[in-house]
Amino acid sequence: MKLERHVSREIRRTCDTLTKANRGWSSVELTYVADLAHVVAHWHADRTYVDATGRPKLLPLDGPAVSLNALIARVFPDEPSAPIVRALLRSGIVRNRGELFECSARQVVFPGIAAYLSGLIPIAGLVATLRANLTSTDKRLQQTVLNSHIPTRELPALYRSIGSRVRPFLEASDVEMLRAELRAKTGEPLTRLGLAIQMFELPAELIPLIEAQPRAIRRKDTRQRK
Repeated sequence: MKLERHVSREIRRTCDTLTKANRGWSSVELTYVADLAHVVAHWHADRTYVDATGRPKLLPLDGPAVSLNALIARVFPDEPSAPIVRALLRSGIVRNRGELFECSARQVVFPGIAAYLSGLIPIAGLVATLRANLTSTDKRLQQTVLNSHIPTRELPALYRSIGSRVRPFLEASDVEMLRAELRAKTGEPLTRLGLAIQMFELPAELIPLIEAQPRAIRRKDTRQRK
């Protein structure tokens, strides 16, 4: 069907961007992109890593108590910490403060090729969710609102209004998932769970393909009933 071919082509185009210049990230550092934000989540949510006001503490690289290496080991227990520290610094979410390290924000915004790679993760998750919901009894959360008659002049206000509510919701959800992680028992099966929120505008060339789907389905049903 034309709609499926269009979606497949757009995914291939997005993946092709990963063949561009690396823009300074090593292949080793890129290995850890998916979980860098999880290090930051622990830094904000773990009581031993925040001060009396709830802000992330400045951390030494190593130490007898809290340290950046000890924090990293919670997320990457079997990995060397050096490339992960470099990736955190390159992302801008962690900064040097003399001999200490500062967590400068709650949200990780990746530059360059890391942004492409991190952007593919929710796409892969969406495809896996769609496949599960269509082919198995293992139904997963998938909800969408779609309005086909939004004036373009209203878009900036909608992005601001809805966007202002997204970050608190995602941060609260991240903390809830972190608490579930801390309740894990030794040896029990684990999975990687994600939550993505995206506002999207459908390309003009895609709209006729979407509108054609119900008509094609109706024609098929009519032929089957005859």
